[in-house]
Amino acid sequence: MAHKPKYAKQEPRRNTALKLLPLVLVAVVAVVLIVRSLGKGKPDDAPTTPPTTEATQPLEPVASATVGVQGDLLMHKPVITACTTEDGGYDFASIFRYVAEYTASYDYSVANLETTLGGDNYPYQGYPDFNCPDEIVEAAKDNVIVAIEPIKKGDTVTYNCAGEEKSLTALEDITIYHKLAAQDIKKGEPIIKYGEHIGLAARDIKKGEHVHCHNLQEHRENLDNKG
Repeated sequence: MAHKPKYAKQEPRRNTALKLLPLVLVAVVAVVLIVRSLGKGKPDDAPTTPPTTEATQPLEPVASATVGVQGDLLMHKPVITACTTEDGGYDFASIFRYVAEYTASYDYSVANLETTLGGDNYPYQGYPDFNCPDEIVEAAKDNVIVAIEPIKKGDTVTYNCAGEEKSLTALEDITIYHKLAAQDIKKGEPIIKYGEHIGLAARDIKKGEHVHCHNLQEHRENLDNKG
């Protein structure tokens, strides 16, 4: 009678893989821990301190100035006619009256004179052949200056006039922001400040003298009484 061969009983392969899985996991965790331990202490992980800066020297003060730019001084015929005086001359001070405080608030004020000064050989008129009396320029010429700091009698006062540096000697103490005459002014002549007539000289005023209410009359022109 023939005998059948005997075979050893074999366990399935999947059971073997399951037994090895814990070992694999342990190995992976060990590798991760080793890598992490090696990475500690790198310079990138070290706390950083903010860079120190040396004390900087203070900046030198910078001079500044304000500039005001106005629109056109457009001299049409009705404006010229309105500024005609009783003796046939022209006085344009009144047209600057209501803007004087604004133009005077800047260190430098610029306006475009939208006309020509062709003299009286040509008719005074507006558009399109503009021609205006020279008095429009005279109206903007000051005969007093304003002290921007206290001035003592005998001080030399330097100021700028139309881009030209001029100087005079103060004949008396001048309070800050008060006026002094930039030229000799005759009694009855207009006092012009920032291109505006602010009154008339009550007496003769010498160059360098204090100009204030004691020698100034009619502080404002009464435009309501002008025709």
